[in-house]
Amino acid sequence: MLFKKICAVAVLSLGVITSAQAADKMYDFKFQEAVNRAVADGVLDGSVKFYLAGTKSGGKVIEKGLVTNKKTNGFAKSAESSCDHVLRSALIQFQNTAKANGANAVTNLVSFYKSNETRSTTTYQCAKGTALAGVALKGGGSDAKTASGVHQGRVCHCGKCVWSERWCGGNIADVR
Repeated sequence: MLFKKICAVAVLSLGVITSAQAADKMYDFKFQEAVNRAVADGVLDGSVKFYLAGTKSGGKVIEKGLVTNKKTNGFAKSAESSCDHVLRSALIQFQNTAKANGANAVTNLVSFYKSNETRSTTTYQCAKGTALAGVALKGGGSDAKTASGVHQGRVCHCGKCVWSERWCGGNIADVR
């Protein structure tokens, strides 16, 4: 009986040590380079442009309130490879939603992993652990505007589900 208790404690201790080692490490990668690779590889068709918050986009906001939170298998893969793959998944989702709404851009993007907003005009954040890699993106405060500066968008309904993802926070725009 004592042996069983010792074994149980040892197994539980091993589980705690393993989970502590599996913590996510945050990485910053060049956003535009990743987008260009995805277009060159044919993963994105190039009809929708992607703009990080703080970069100029202009145009008319068509829909506000988009967030995506994607995960992928990162086991035995480099952070760069895993993060590039999961960013592509997020961008495909944004591209399809933009096209379905008649938009040609997704604007005001910020990293939003675990609800922590990180702004950059050049990079996106990706979390990489032992088994998973994840990217979360959302739109920020300053929306794309028409030439007169009047917001023409409509706010999306939070909780609207697309591919079992929760959308609420970004912008899709017509920047022609």
